Amino acid sequence: TTRLKLHNQKFKCIDPATYEEINNLFDILKKVDPTVTQNNTSKNKLRTCVDLQEFIKSHCLIKKCGKNECVICGPIRLPQEIFNQLHFIPDPQISSDPDHYQDFNSLYGRNTTEIDLPSKKNNLVCQELAPNGMLVVARVRDFALCTSCTKLRCIFSKYVLRESDSEILQTAMETFAYTCGSPIVPENHPLYNKVFVRMNLACDSPIEQTYYSCRIEHSQVCYYCGEENNLINPSPEVLSRFRTVYPLCESLVTTNGKNYKYIDNNVVTNLGGYEFLPINIHINNIITSFNMFHFENIYGKIIEEKPFTYIFEHFKRISDTSEINLFIKVCNGCEYNIGQIEGKCIIESMKTEIYEVRYKRLIKWKGYKAYLLKEAQHNYNLSLDKQKLFDSRKILYDSNVKDFVCYTDGSIKDITKEYVSATFGTTFYNLSLQKILELISSYNNWISSTRAEIFALLITLLIAPSNSNLTVYTDSASVISNFEKFKFYNFTLVTRQIFKISNNNILWKIIMDIIKENNLSVNIFKVNAHTDDSLNNYVDNIVSLAHNDQNLGINLNYNNFYDLPWIPKWNGIVIEKSLRKLITLTTNTKNLERFLNLNRNDKYRKCEIDWSIFFNNFLGEKQKLYTDFKESKIRRRKIQLMIEELPCIEQIKRTLFSLYKERFCPMCEEDEEDFNHIWFCEERREDMDDLISGVQNWLLLEINKILDPINHITLEHIKNLNDIWKLEVSEDHITFIDLIKGMKFWINL
Repeated sequence: TTRLKLHNQKFKCIDPATYEEINNLFDILKKVDPTVTQNNTSKNKLRTCVDLQEFIKSHCLIKKCGKNECVICGPIRLPQEIFNQLHFIPDPQISSDPDHYQDFNSLYGRNTTEIDLPSKKNNLVCQELAPNGMLVVARVRDFALCTSCTKLRCIFSKYVLRESDSEILQTAMETFAYTCGSPIVPENHPLYNKVFVRMNLACDSPIEQTYYSCRIEHSQVCYYCGEENNLINPSPEVLSRFRTVYPLCESLVTTNGKNYKYIDNNVVTNLGGYEFLPINIHINNIITSFNMFHFENIYGKIIEEKPFTYIFEHFKRISDTSEINLFIKVCNGCEYNIGQIEGKCIIESMKTEIYEVRYKRLIKWKGYKAYLLKEAQHNYNLSLDKQKLFDSRKILYDSNVKDFVCYTDGSIKDITKEYVSATFGTTFYNLSLQKILELISSYNNWISSTRAEIFALLITLLIAPSNSNLTVYTDSASVISNFEKFKFYNFTLVTRQIFKISNNNILWKIIMDIIKENNLSVNIFKVNAHTDDSLNNYVDNIVSLAHNDQNLGINLNYNNFYDLPWIPKWNGIVIEKSLRKLITLTTNTKNLERFLNLNRNDKYRKCEIDWSIFFNNFLGEKQKLYTDFKESKIRRRKIQLMIEELPCIEQIKRTLFSLYKERFCPMCEEDEEDFNHIWFCEERREDMDDLISGVQNWLLLEINKILDPINHITLEHIKNLNDIWKLEVSEDHITFIDLIKGMKFWINL
């Protein structure tokens, strides 16, 4: 502390209070409030000491209370008229200069507040020291304890700290006193630019939300005061009403009659700071709700909103489920009617079970007794196997079995052809391996073997009864690997993590929601494909035979995620891969298309160039995540070769024509030196022959390295590739000039 300075004056260290002085203080405090003890001095505990709180309000003002019976202050010794002229000590107030407080004389005798008290100022305009994207839940590495308010604050770091850095951080937290709103380490510390805490915090700020959702082991503490003890258990009503409920302690709920509300965390803020609010359903909206008992969708129009439910007028569906338009008419009464309004069929459903029906145009029909919704988007899909899913689920419910053994499989047929087919299926057995049911279906878009296996797992979980235990066998190692990874996170991913899943992220999101909502216990095991496992061979056989059935199909609806109210799309197509990879792919594709459409590259649109190897050639040995000046120069020269813009005389004339207008090739001094002349110049002919010979010998050596000695080729095989060794420019085949430019292609020897 003695090294710190303010206005060029060093701070002074003062000896702390002795144990005797501390004991004397508490002896005095016990006269005020006998419940005060040295072991319970936290802000939360002292708040419950009623007599002490009253004493602070009436006596801690540097002036006697004026009551003759007070045993703390004692009687007034000044004349009463002089005592009445004395004022309480004012609170510090900021002056017109924000760096200084007003002097005592200007404030004495005025009513002041504690608004400018440093510990009570919530300095939300403080600039964060952490770079953008740092203060997120995925980068919480540890916690720091504020020495003032004793609340835990999150410590963030871009990467997981090494063991040596962790030891340095622990030493720093033991050495330096951390308080809310200050850096975790001083500027000259080696971890200053590696670890960060949130600067926009004061001691009055609640616990950070990242504390509760991080993967670091942590205890449950009160959201407002940080205490671990006496936490209340929220009621089921509160849990059903709010998406996120943070812990609260008993004293905060009841102190001074102030009731702290639960936190309704209903806003997504995980992508670049943008907020995406959930869709609100309003009165008179057309809605739909799925009835689990009758396995059907019911429709209606909202007429009243309650705290947890909606009251809506029931409409019956007239149109077929395969139609794109939804035709509904007023229901005059059915088994769903709760009978609250005479003459109308009224239904009440939980808000979490109701979804808005979106449509392009609404037509009121026949005296407003019916509605035609043009191009309606229902909360369920128009799958051919929709009824089969309902029937299968009902069979499993009626079986009264809670422990199932399931075998799943996916199959792809004619993957390289236009009429490619993808099928998948599952079989359910009890623990005695007696078959209960089998279900086979198919899908159409983004066909791949892994996606088919994921679909098989999805329908297995979709039809499984709630609270059941599933043991699933599959021959897909990819499905097992991803499932175990999501299971590690307890099937709870934030939006950012969902959109970083490499592929099929929406399918995995559906699977995770099903597991959580239906409280399923799922274990997946690997079974070798096409082995002597009769149960696996059976599901493999029925799935393969399903390729011939044209009456199968499941389409997914992506609009019903309660915690993912928006889905990214590209040109109207749902994005089901990592957003970053998609942006990289589209950018590379656009750039390649722009490059190929150049007139100079017309030939390469006809030749079989391996573009992946071609562009990887630019990265060199150090790859894209590493660069230096030497590597940058090499890559620049590769690009110049590729686009035929080496600094030859004709190229330089474009910018410095007056200096180079009469210059010719410096080697032959006869012809204009353009890109092609660099290689065709007769003065360089011998050098080019040596270069071609060197490339041929190098190519022979590299090919023979990967061939068995018995299959080694000779130099004659290499030289017989006539076209690629020619020093010429061709419009229809690859020559040595194209090799110089970096073009990569396959050859047959």
